[in-house]
Amino acid sequence: MTKRQARGNIRRLAAGLAALLAAGLAFGAAPARADRFCNPADSRAPCFLAEGSYHVRAPEGAGPFPAVVMLHTAGETGADIVNDPFLVAMVLGRGFALVAPTGRPQRYANGSTETGWHIRQTSTGGRDDAAFIAAAIEVAAQGFQIDRKRVLLTGWGNGASLVWEIACLAPSTASAYAPVNGGFYQKLPDRCRAPVRLMQVHGRGNGFWPLDASEVETRRGVATPVPTQEHVFLARRLNGCGEARPRGGDTPPGTEIRDWEGCHAGAGLSLILHDHGNAMSPALFDAILDWFAPPEPARRVAPPGVGSIFRRPGEGTGAFGKRPPGQ
Repeated sequence: MTKRQARGNIRRLAAGLAALLAAGLAFGAAPARADRFCNPADSRAPCFLAEGSYHVRAPEGAGPFPAVVMLHTAGETGADIVNDPFLVAMVLGRGFALVAPTGRPQRYANGSTETGWHIRQTSTGGRDDAAFIAAAIEVAAQGFQIDRKRVLLTGWGNGASLVWEIACLAPSTASAYAPVNGGFYQKLPDRCRAPVRLMQVHGRGNGFWPLDASEVETRRGVATPVPTQEHVFLARRLNGCGEARPRGGDTPPGTEIRDWEGCHAGAGLSLILHDHGNAMSPALFDAILDWFAPPEPARRVAPPGVGSIFRRPGEGTGAFGKRPPGQ
């Protein structure tokens, strides 16, 4: 089976399970609340700006709503995110809106051309994606009653690189940042503009983004990723944080969460380390959402990770674990 066929099978499975969710039959999971999107007749239809497109799934009713803005990895689109039934159920189930911009075709070091994000360090020409994301958030906030003071920007792989770039160079774009298995290439910036609230997520043994210097692989013609550990050191200095402490209470299996104390007012730093590599389970995503905005107990929705970006160990890679084709 080719990679394209496998991706198609996953999407068809997700579409089928979305229909089951709508009927309230899927594994006993609560369906997402009624929602709104760009085109009432077609949830896959995007909203358009002069610079590109984005997708939205927003709760019905009166806002303003907190929002999760999610940046896909290389080769995907915003439509893949907003049509993932379990992801939508988890986000809308908390009363959040989901915004999913789409990247533009990028030429990668392996010779392929796939959708992705223009990263200043490793891309030449192309759209200013940091400015595009900011514009998409502003327009979506007006059209879908999004609370601009409660916006989480997250993404994985190539998307995580843009999350870090925006957090460093345009920190007012969002109120919190959560890059997953990704960050800067080649070297860290000399300085960032302001402290931020940030949670770094890293899956040990993910196969493409190193945790520390011992895992760095240098390949000719391919940009070298800066280890996650160095990103955490950068965020600690930027935010003026003191010592880290392990988080008490319940954590997902195989997961360690650390929180840094004494950060600048309004800033914060947390790190999720887990043993599932490229797998992103509902429990891990719940931990990110809990950090962003602790839920009311009745709103928590944690459906099973089947036919979705969410994967349990051994279920193969989903969108969270797709290897970037190189920068």
